[in-house]
Amino acid sequence: MDLKKGLPFSEDNKYTVGSFRQYSQAFSRDYDYKFARSTACPLLRNEIEYWNLIQNYKYDVSVDYAADLAASKYGSQFPVSSGFNLGTLFSQKDSLFQFISRKTQHVNGVTFPWVYFGTLFSSFCWHVEDNFLYALNYQHQGAPKTWYFLPQDQCEAFQAFLKSTYQRKNKMVQELTLQINPIELLKAGLKVYKAYQRPGETVVNFPKCFHAGFNNGFNVNEAVNLAAPDWLPFGQESVRLFRVGKLK
Repeated sequence: MDLKKGLPFSEDNKYTVGSFRQYSQAFSRDYDYKFARSTACPLLRNEIEYWNLIQNYKYDVSVDYAADLAASKYGSQFPVSSGFNLGTLFSQKDSLFQFISRKTQHVNGVTFPWVYFGTLFSSFCWHVEDNFLYALNYQHQGAPKTWYFLPQDQCEAFQAFLKSTYQRKNKMVQELTLQINPIELLKAGLKVYKAYQRPGETVVNFPKCFHAGFNNGFNVNEAVNLAAPDWLPFGQESVRLFRVGKLK
């Protein structure tokens, strides 16, 4: 159930936004489904195909995913005049990030957004946000994104499950390359929730909530972390866990 770690995004200008869209749409159009029969719900068909690909080593499917692109360098997808802009959250009244030194306030992916251009089956594996921060993910356009979530009260149970079942794959958990079928988690007694995110919708990940998922085609998303006042106990807990080596 491990995904091969992809190559990092390079600066060789392999794609423009337009050419990446063309690549992604062509992949979706031409993909030959190996497991999932045609269904009335394309999202369900993709989900069946995705998890069968993850669990079946017979087929090797590779896709490009333009992930973790710094909005400060490549540009935010929000209009300058937008009343809702992830790039300005860090400076809002109730954001604790407003107290960060101005010299270091633009931490890409944390205080300032990352942009993502997805392709069918491009993935994000099970993980929790650094320092148990909040995370907001907004979809600008394109195909839905399939999300899986574990609520806060499942964090310790999930970590215990990983230790007992995937201990020898601990490095893959840290490198975000371990993808576990939510059905396996349900069978282990964990609570798992699913959501489809569509254009104009924001997904909010709360502190200590593990999440994973994949894209259903070409899409454009933007994400950033948030530190609200009620995050402080979670931040203190993450520091304690870092000190004792239980969080990496």
